[in-house]
Amino acid sequence: MLDSEPQQQAYAVGASLGGDMLKLLADRAAQGVSLDRERVLAGVHDAFSGKYRLDEKARNKALYDSAVAVNQHQQKEKEQALAAGKRYLADFKKKGAKSLPDGAWYHIEYAGSGKIEADSTVDVVIKESLPDGTVISDMEHSGKSFIATAGCLSGRVPRRAE
Repeated sequence: MLDSEPQQQAYAVGASLGGDMLKLLADRAAQGVSLDRERVLAGVHDAFSGKYRLDEKARNKALYDSAVAVNQHQQKEKEQALAAGKRYLADFKKKGAKSLPDGAWYHIEYAGSGKIEADSTVDVVIKESLPDGTVISDMEHSGKSFIATAGCLSGRVPRRAE
């Protein structure tokens, strides 16, 4: 069945298309639209045979309706993420958080001790997280920090009260 090079090439094209189709189905499912694999395969078969069970207008409407469902799902996810972000920020502000001019929010967990001058060297440890609590980067956990002079950080990181 797959003895000749042309047969193997044809099969490889079909397998590649099948893989792409499965990825598309998985993407659609993640976007809130689950599609019946049997109906998808029937549509592929009909396209190859040229004998469609739905006319072009009905096929286009079905594709449009699917796109609308994806957009509605994405809008709902966007609204949920925005609401979660607002809740997170409200909770974060309760911890004494402040914002920087670029819009980033921070709070100082440990300000150190001693007087800080413009030429003082300071160790800075940053932990970044998403509103759902997922930690993106935690310098303390990884045993890292960056060292800078306090003057370099002016306007970026707040100075602790003397």
